[in-house]
Amino acid sequence: MSLDPKANDRINMMEKFKKEGNQCFQKCKFQEAIQKYSKGIDAYDYFGSDVKEADNLKVTLLSNRAACYLKGRCFEKCAEDCTEALGLLVQDDGIRCKLLYRRAKACFLSTEGDDSLSSKSKTLLQDAAKDLLQLLSIDVKNTEAATLLHAIRAKHDLQKGTPIKQTLIALKEASSEEDQIQQCNILLGLITNDESMALDVGQCQGIPLLLSLGSAKALQVLSCASSNPRFVQLYGSEISQDRLTDLIRSLPSSRELAMPCISIWLRLVLYLDPLNNSPDAVPLVNQHLLLQSCRATFSNPELLPATLDVLSTWTTLSREDVVRSSTTTQHHFPILYTEKEFRKMKPREVAAIRKEEYERQKRDKEWAKNRAVYFCKEGGLSDLLEQTIKNCQVTMPLRKQIGLVIGKILASIQDDEVLKNLVKPFIGSTVATIEEVFEEKTESDFNTERLDQLTMNAFLVTSLLFSQSEVGAWGLTQIKDDISELICSSEPVPMAIASELVSAAASNEKARASISYLIQNGALQTLVEHPEQTIRSGAASAIAKLGLATSNKDSTNNEENDMELLEIATELLDDSDNLESNQPGKLMAINEHTQLTKKNNEEKAVATTSIERGIEVLGYLASKTNIKEELAHGFRCPLDSPNTALQRLVELASIPGAGESISAYALSTIFGLIAVSNETLRREAFEGKDISMEQYDELQSLGKTEEEKAATKDKLPDDNPEAVQERIRKLADANVPQAMVKLMDGSSDTTIEALVIGLNRIATEASVRGLLIQQGVLSACIKLENDKKNVKAQEVKDKKDKIAQGAYQCIARLLITTNPAILTTSQRMGSIKPLIQLVRDNTASDLQHFEALLAITNLASSGYDAKDKIVSEKGIPTLSYAMFSDHELVRKAGTEAMCNLIPHPAMMKHLADEENLRLWLAFAASYEENFECARAAIGCLAMSTDNPNVAETLVGLKAFRESTKCILESGNLELMHRVLVMIQNLMLQGDKCKKEVEEAGLVAFCHAYVQSYHDGSKIQDLEFNPEQEGLMTVTINLAKDICKS
Repeated sequence: MSLDPKANDRINMMEKFKKEGNQCFQKCKFQEAIQKYSKGIDAYDYFGSDVKEADNLKVTLLSNRAACYLKGRCFEKCAEDCTEALGLLVQDDGIRCKLLYRRAKACFLSTEGDDSLSSKSKTLLQDAAKDLLQLLSIDVKNTEAATLLHAIRAKHDLQKGTPIKQTLIALKEASSEEDQIQQCNILLGLITNDESMALDVGQCQGIPLLLSLGSAKALQVLSCASSNPRFVQLYGSEISQDRLTDLIRSLPSSRELAMPCISIWLRLVLYLDPLNNSPDAVPLVNQHLLLQSCRATFSNPELLPATLDVLSTWTTLSREDVVRSSTTTQHHFPILYTEKEFRKMKPREVAAIRKEEYERQKRDKEWAKNRAVYFCKEGGLSDLLEQTIKNCQVTMPLRKQIGLVIGKILASIQDDEVLKNLVKPFIGSTVATIEEVFEEKTESDFNTERLDQLTMNAFLVTSLLFSQSEVGAWGLTQIKDDISELICSSEPVPMAIASELVSAAASNEKARASISYLIQNGALQTLVEHPEQTIRSGAASAIAKLGLATSNKDSTNNEENDMELLEIATELLDDSDNLESNQPGKLMAINEHTQLTKKNNEEKAVATTSIERGIEVLGYLASKTNIKEELAHGFRCPLDSPNTALQRLVELASIPGAGESISAYALSTIFGLIAVSNETLRREAFEGKDISMEQYDELQSLGKTEEEKAATKDKLPDDNPEAVQERIRKLADANVPQAMVKLMDGSSDTTIEALVIGLNRIATEASVRGLLIQQGVLSACIKLENDKKNVKAQEVKDKKDKIAQGAYQCIARLLITTNPAILTTSQRMGSIKPLIQLVRDNTASDLQHFEALLAITNLASSGYDAKDKIVSEKGIPTLSYAMFSDHELVRKAGTEAMCNLIPHPAMMKHLADEENLRLWLAFAASYEENFECARAAIGCLAMSTDNPNVAETLVGLKAFRESTKCILESGNLELMHRVLVMIQNLMLQGDKCKKEVEEAGLVAFCHAYVQSYHDGSKIQDLEFNPEQEGLMTVTINLAKDICKS
């Protein structure tokens, strides 16, 4: 029916209220949304029952209002709206499924608290099940409906006694400890095999029972159930935090009892506090009880790693990311919208979502800051520091983990002044004089107490340097005079802490000045010479970093010192640091939550294990030519070690998951540095700059005397191209390229970029390109082409583009000289698109364009399938564009690549075009300006003129006669040979082509040419070499054939 204007106004009014209601719903203002939807529904009363537009709108309004009622737990009203909407709905399976699900859920939730299941609750459950079965008949893949149906059936069976309920009853009635353990094992099996069973534990009042038992097995059951986020969200408030704290404080030495309690605390921290941004959202985890529990475990090194996880999670700045990463279940978390979904929204809707997300993150950061401050002020920091230093059972790896977590907690404060005020009492408190101690303390006690305090100060400053560099540098100035005392103490723990401190300080530009005196007074050398690797490693790292930082100021090449550091680093590579060998964890000394940050900021990660420290030291040393030579040629330490340093690096890089480690970037850098000379590195640094390396060196030399210039020249390391080539061959033989490919898996963009640069350097050596392809380099670079797709953030996109450009260049270098026949079809075909894209890339260098064109030329020679792929990737216009490059070699390579596409139909069609062929003829005639390009162009014309269309178009050009004569008279035998082949082809075409050749005087030229040189007497006077004499004979024979035709 046609609507009158008033009806249209009513429909517009309904649309307006629907839109306003939707906006309120997105802001979680459900009551306001209900009011808006209700006004829209009221406007419907104006219409009769035959107005389809109004019916559809009312269905939508009812459905939306039902969703609001469901959120507000008004289940009966929700079901009523769904029923009314289903009565109006004609045909829309999408809305029908939503309505059926909402009505079913409302019916199900209406039965909450009725465990005995009254007749009304049974009816509601039956109705809900019917709705869900109808929904699943429409949408069989609806997982939410299937889950809810399972919950309904489980609740319906509850009266009969579910397996969980029956087992809990048996547990409660168990008369002996053995029976209790048996029932707990049954519960563990049920929950482990079916996560939804965890909810039954909460529904059947199992939480108070398990806590009251307080046995190890009972706590394990509760810990297992709490690993389900929904269990904690629904029933976490029933877990008595006082009881958990009492259990831990009463039995801190019992790992079996305390560990499940700590695990439960971790789940409460993860899932109990709200993730949404409602105004009344408050932390539900009692921070006083949590800290009491944690402090009770500090004295037990077996429990400390788990406790550190709790503290790290509790104070994390990115709580939502940590929570999401801990579980695959995301249904009950805030919705994560994709970029595609955002593009479909209106700007106002996107702004509202972004604002809510910002407010949520702001709130989480505020919570983290408050918790970190509370941890410091309420004794958590002091207790943890004291146990870390004084407890002899704390191992060095655990001590490093503690330092990282302390640093992470302090970083959550995010206010340098507040942080300084918090740590000042710690780093400023030392035992000043013997007179100030109690009389009962001896001088030995005094020295021990002072040393412990200095060690704790150094440990705290080290943690700050790792996490808050500026505050850490400030803290170092407060204790720098005490470092020598720690080193001279000869005590392992203080010396180890001092070693870690100087290593961290050497990485911080602002902190280096505070430790430079340790080199002059020999303190660092004392650490380097210590028999314990953990002590040597930090000092070696510090010396390497300080040496690199001052290399531009002091050019003295202390090879003896370098070799000492190399020996230490190589020994460190074979140290497992109390971790099982060949496990990815040995390269990652951080907990699972820290890894989230590490993957995005790998270059800021901290090396902590001996192996990581060894890799770090080598990363700094590998810039020195003598170290590169040693590593490439099989350096090993000790001499009887089964593996060389390079072999060990390859092993470490090949460990599954090594790309996700904090050492991945250092490994990629080491391999890349070995494969390049320092001069090339300097040239790379000047790429894209306004000044060249040579100009810079010339400016630097202006202020130097002749003696200084000579001295500088004498100090330059001998790193000639032959030495670099030999190192590259050694790398290839040691399977370094294969290890670099494996290292790409899971690596950050920064690491992948370094790996691509290193592989490009290795690929410059032609003799190893086949090995590189065998070791997977070509396939890996092709794969990287796909990694830059679907990237929205501009900064990330630029990084991906740079990586892709480097990968394309590596593909080009590998395929310049490689026989395409040895490649697989996927490698051959997969390489073409990246190469075409590299030629098309305006940001690429002339060298990259040139190498890509050479590789395309090589691939095009492999057969028709390669030519067809090049054409399908729009290669002809791309290669044509390259023919007009400013660089002579690029123009030549582009022309040759085009030639190799002959006789593909698309190429022949391109050449048959008059405008295109005119350009080719112009290229051919310009041999004086660009001989190589002209030679390639004439060759193309020679090969293509056996095609009638190309031949006829060519002879029809105005410049044909003059250009062809010009080339014939050039006197260059190679050009003459090619143009004579072209003339011969034109003669064979007959008719118009033959006539044009004859009228142009080209046949007459051939007659004269033959007459002049047919007997060979004049050839002797030309003083040709044997190759030229042979080519001369070929051209004469061609001229004779033309004359005969």
